[in-house]
Amino acid sequence: MRRPQSFIRRWNDPYLFVFQLVIGGKIASMLINPFMWLITAAYFLFRPVTGTLIESLYPGSILYISVFTLVFGNFLYLSYYMIGCYKKRFYRLCKFAFLVPFYWLGMSISAWIALYESYAKPHYWSKTKHGLHLTDKKSMEYAEAVVGSELVDSKYSA
Repeated sequence: MRRPQSFIRRWNDPYLFVFQLVIGGKIASMLINPFMWLITAAYFLFRPVTGTLIESLYPGSILYISVFTLVFGNFLYLSYYMIGCYKKRFYRLCKFAFLVPFYWLGMSISAWIALYESYAKPHYWSKTKHGLHLTDKKSMEYAEAVVGSELVDSKYSA
């Protein structure tokens, strides 16, 4: 994925271009998302100041269609999350669907950090330390019962 042009040329398959667009589009949307929210907020909150600049960047029809899809699309996402919780009978979790935009913001922040690190530290791998919750005896006994004592002992005995 670091050199998509050479990847497409090597495999010579037209569907690989679509694959690159899908993968790259998701990453691009995470990087662009905070800017689009800021532009939308600036347009509606500070319209006398920023309205003419934003309208010069985006024609009126595109701007209003984008705002409609932003509001309606996010409403659909939130309602789908709530419907999923409701169908699985996780009624107490429905209210947390309203926190999903903060999750999207976190994804955007992570995407910007990853973009920075891919250029500033290309061979660095930010790893998560797993197994830190297995420090007390009760957790170790539970892990041994689930995984097997030989795997837990060999993995966490160091």
